[in-house]
Amino acid sequence: MKDGTPVLTEDQASMEQTSYDFIAKNSDLFPSTDKSKVINLVDKSVTTKHYISDENDNTVMAVYPGASGEIFEGDVATVIGVPIANFSYENVSGGYTNTTLLAASFLTKENQ
Repeated sequence: MKDGTPVLTEDQASMEQTSYDFIAKNSDLFPSTDKSKVINLVDKSVTTKHYISDENDNTVMAVYPGASGEIFEGDVATVIGVPIANFSYENVSGGYTNTTLLAASFLTKENQ
């Protein structure tokens, strides 16, 4: 993930050292198929309103080292991860979209 961060962010960002240290210390959790192993590590003060999407369509990108299965646009998923970096990219409207890149530990599609 450290080597991939510059590629994914078009050389705008590198992995924060704090994120690197956490992932290295907990490498057995990347990926994890057991939500109970990662849920106690979650900082509950950080919620979806901090990262997912806002009124300007700023978003989150998650890198998951496991098999994500059949998750498509419009699906609802639970993602637990570590923020790696913040970056922006030019969107099709000519503006910029701000994005948080996550290293996802746990990912599952919710039943709808």
